[in-house]
Amino acid sequence: MINAFPGSNPDNILFAGSLIAASTLAQTTLTLTFPGPISTTAGGVQIVGASGVFSTVSLASVQSSVIDVTLPGTDAINTSSGSFRIQGFQLPACGPISLAVNPVTNNYILATSTINQPPPLVITSVNISKGIVYIHGTGNFCSPSVYLGETRLTGVVTCKLAG
Repeated sequence: MINAFPGSNPDNILFAGSLIAASTLAQTTLTLTFPGPISTTAGGVQIVGASGVFSTVSLASVQSSVIDVTLPGTDAINTSSGSFRIQGFQLPACGPISLAVNPVTNNYILATSTINQPPPLVITSVNISKGIVYIHGTGNFCSPSVYLGETRLTGVVTCKLAG
C-alpha cells in the first residue's frame, strides 16, 4: 500500500510503500495531478532516496500540472517495502493533489487518491510600512506565488511575526 506525505517545505512529497502480501508487481505509472501548473526549482523535478521495492523508480514526465512516475515491475514475488521522494517543484495552490495508478491491475494499491494540502491563507489585514506591504491572515501560505489580478508579484516571502 502506498502512502503519500507532503513535505514540510512545499517542494517535495514522500511516498512510502508497505508490503501487504507477497506478490508480483506489474510496471505502472503513478500520476500526480496538481490543481494548477507547477513550477520547478533550480535543480528541476527529481526522484531522490529511492529504496526497497522503489529502488528503480523513475521520472517519466513533467507537464504543466502533471507529474508521471514509473513504478517498477518485478519478475519474482516481491517481499519488500520501500520509499522515494519527489522534489524540486513548487506547489501551485492549496488545493488537493490527485493520485492515480495506471493500469490498476498491477498490485500497487494507493492508500488515498487525494493529498490534501493545508487550507489557504485567509487575509485579515494589510499594512504598508516603509514601502513594504505586510499581509496578515490565518491559515497557511502554501502557494509560493501571489497574484494581483493576473500579475504575479515577485519578492514575496513568508514570515512569522511575534505577537
